[in-house]
Amino acid sequence: MRLQQKLLLAIMPTALACIAGLGLWANHQANESSLDTVDKYLSGVLKAFISQNLEPQEALLQEHGLASIPSFVEAYQAEAAPLIERIHLPWPGHVFILTGDGHVVRYSDGQPSLHVNWDWSPILRDMAEQDLSHLHGAVTINSHEAFFRIEYFKPWDWFVIAHVDMGEITRISGSIRTGTLLVALGCALLLILAMTYLTRRFVVAPVQALSRASRAIATQGTVSGIPVRTRDELGQLARDLEQTLSIIEEGRRNLKEQVRKRTQDLADANERLEQEVAQRR
Repeated sequence: MRLQQKLLLAIMPTALACIAGLGLWANHQANESSLDTVDKYLSGVLKAFISQNLEPQEALLQEHGLASIPSFVEAYQAEAAPLIERIHLPWPGHVFILTGDGHVVRYSDGQPSLHVNWDWSPILRDMAEQDLSHLHGAVTINSHEAFFRIEYFKPWDWFVIAHVDMGEITRISGSIRTGTLLVALGCALLLILAMTYLTRRFVVAPVQALSRASRAIATQGTVSGIPVRTRDELGQLARDLEQTLSIIEEGRRNLKEQVRKRTQDLADANERLEQEVAQRR
């Protein structure tokens, strides 16, 4: 197995595990984000309805001292309640008004649905006991799960309720999850390509250069240079090897010079010896 493959096999599991963890976290965040978005939207719609329609009517009752007269209160309520029909949700759902005892005041779509007729009294009672001005959560009504938001208008003891089919929220979060998955896969592919390139350039290529230099030294006894100039352990190894080769080359030159000198000395000695023999004759 080649070095690059070994490095990738060592690094990739950790990298892919990190990406998988990021994907799971993003998946969880998608669900939470979808619910949070729907809740904020419903909260804004209900609060706007109360502030623009119910509170002004109550202010008129208080201003004219009519808040204690039931007939006037009912008349103002009857004027304000139909305005809930102007609320349109971007998802399948309903908006309606219940009194504290569970009586239906008004609903937005003309006909009461199963969600309106469902027994909301336990939730409303809990809100009253805990003195909550708003509440959100999920309920299961006739095997259908719904996300709801309730805003309480205390002067009239009205609970303004909006709910959305949870299946629609799941569809929205599913779209986000699909997008997240595609992004995660794209990131994984880019990571693999980047790691392949980086390991080849900064690890495999220097090691291959050192390997070629070692083979050249083994076959030729020398090498012109090692093209590794990184500031890491491989670069230091290349410089150390070049320094070692320089010392060896210097020793080789010195040895050649010594051999040359001794050969010359031997030649001179032979020449003198021949001259002495010739003179003796």
